[in-house]
Amino acid sequence: MKTPTIIDVTVTPEPNRPGLVGVRPFWSGVDQPAGVGWLCSEKIAPRLVRALRAGVVCTNPTVATSVHGHTYVECGYAVDRRHLNASLKRLGF
Repeated sequence: MKTPTIIDVTVTPEPNRPGLVGVRPFWSGVDQPAGVGWLCSEKIAPRLVRALRAGVVCTNPTVATSVHGHTYVECGYAVDRRHLNASLKRLGF
């Protein structure tokens, strides 16, 4: 099976949390394309989007099947949610 790739990344403002946005990748070739997202500051979001599009954030993406028979992407992450700024700097973003 072909390795899934990120086809889009969305940035959504959080209405109840000023200054924060949700960043979520969308994957190709699966039934459930929306991947796991991050909640981060508006200042860090552009760097996270660039890193996601460059393919350095999600490690070893594979297609998995849910108990309902739907496919989704399962992967590891090269960034620590709690230390997102430092993780992105380490990756060069």
